[in-house]
Amino acid sequence: MLPWLICCLGAVYFGYGYFLRVAPSVMIDQLMRDFAVNAAMLGNLAAAYYYIYAAMQIPFGIAVDNIGPRRVLIGAALVCATGATMFAAADTLALAFAGRLLIGAGAAAAWVGTMRLTTIWLPPDRFAFMVGLTNLIAMHGGTAGQGPLALVIDAVGWRAASYAAAAAGFAIALAFWATRRLSPTPAAGAAAATTGGRARVGVLPVLKLALGRRAAWAMGAYGATAAGPTLAIAVLWGVPFVMQAYGLGRPAAGAFASTILIGWGVVGPAAGWLSDRLGRRKPLLYAGPLLGLVAWPVLIYVPGLPVPLLYLLAFAAGGSLSGFLVGFAVAKEFTPSAATGTITSLLNASVMLSIAVLQVVIGYILDLNWTGAIENGVRIYDAETYRLGFTAIPVLLLAGLVAVRFIPETHCRQIAD
Repeated sequence: MLPWLICCLGAVYFGYGYFLRVAPSVMIDQLMRDFAVNAAMLGNLAAAYYYIYAAMQIPFGIAVDNIGPRRVLIGAALVCATGATMFAAADTLALAFAGRLLIGAGAAAAWVGTMRLTTIWLPPDRFAFMVGLTNLIAMHGGTAGQGPLALVIDAVGWRAASYAAAAAGFAIALAFWATRRLSPTPAAGAAAATTGGRARVGVLPVLKLALGRRAAWAMGAYGATAAGPTLAIAVLWGVPFVMQAYGLGRPAAGAFASTILIGWGVVGPAAGWLSDRLGRRKPLLYAGPLLGLVAWPVLIYVPGLPVPLLYLLAFAAGGSLSGFLVGFAVAKEFTPSAATGTITSLLNASVMLSIAVLQVVIGYILDLNWTGAIENGVRIYDAETYRLGFTAIPVLLLAGLVAVRFIPETHCRQIAD
């Protein structure tokens, strides 16, 4: 039971980071008003999280492989909570940007740290399941950061809600600190090559192990194209799009974005289980982008969808991210165990960079095609402008299918030692 609790604590922290990641999607009008910014500037503010998140992936991957995940996660949670406090208190755009940078820096350790905890504390045959379970727990955080958070913001404002979120981060850091002296048993399997969760491998050898093979870069391309586009819409631009296209209020639009994350959280563990049962990974890698190519063109380009169908397609779009989750198991299996954290960080970084770039590019497209409409001091973009901004989504999903061709089939076995 203790190993699962330790790993689930990491998953809770990942969910906390996800909550903070998506929170701006239900604050868009307040942030644009309070900081007097347009869509491109707001895209950059939201993307600040992803810039530093992506930049910190390799350093954190090396850190958890060498000094242990719990030490890293304690410090990271403190940084993340401090950033949330700064963001809540910000009275200038520069301070808000700095707060988002700190949030992203701290949250950057969450996924890679949790995956390293999993390799240390749980048997290897539980890895794919824990990937899915971590994502399921995290999606609860992401869901809370949209529809439910929108209700809280309507009641108390975005600043009070952000202060409460900061307090939760400090509590998570305290929980990690309380577990610092616990040690895994040898039965955990992957821990046999570690001491106290530390792999004791030099920086350059770890980088060579993780990055010195074509499959690693193919997995990075897959993450950027198969997962990045869906997440870019789910965590920022999806909410204002459905508000404008379907006349939904902010809580209902937040529920649309939450449904994408729920689809990911439900289908992800099922995909991991199915992959393990089949003894194959690549069919699930192909299935993700294919499902996205069914859902997203309808969501983007077919007007007047009934609201129930809108939510059903949002669930399917979230389910398309399941291939990305299976990708973490693939990456682990073709990478030596000493570099598990580093290869996980590379895959995560590719997705974060994709989200950051797409958020900003979509924001610029919105501004370039803005009709001049303003409401309560906030720019209003019509549905057709959003559709134009989302044009690249199907193209990138097709590129994700191409990337799978260059990823090896591991047959659910560790093929690198």
